[in-house]
Amino acid sequence: MVADLSAAKRVFMQHFGVSETLDTAKPDHLKTVFDWTDGNGADVVIEAAGTEATYQMALETAGFAARVVAIGYAKAPVLLNSSLIVRKELDLLGSRTALNEFKAVVNMLEQRERPYGSLITGTYSLEDTAKAFEDWHQHPQETIKTLIKVH
Repeated sequence: MVADLSAAKRVFMQHFGVSETLDTAKPDHLKTVFDWTDGNGADVVIEAAGTEATYQMALETAGFAARVVAIGYAKAPVLLNSSLIVRKELDLLGSRTALNEFKAVVNMLEQRERPYGSLITGTYSLEDTAKAFEDWHQHPQETIKTLIKVH
């Protein structure tokens, strides 16, 4: 299951085997998650956007004794509803790297079972790095990964 505001990103993720996508702009998104999980909530939630709203949504959609993994960098401090963390007995983890995962990722990319090249939505020269950041800032819903060429 993938949740995003961007319809294009939700459709894009179906190429990677995602069968259920959720429009987080819809007011019933929380009910939808619980419907899909037979009322249990998600076992694992990965927060990748880094906004207060998405952190809150991660806690709300997580089921009892679930794991919430935070990888999204917030631009400002985020207030979390600690009662959800305690009542649901959630494991809250932060992650910024994938230690010892590179070999498995390279093997997966070599298999070419999914259109991984299409994850790169923008390519820039090193001299245009500032433009790459500006484009990402102006069009975050259209940006998945940006490649900066250094040679």
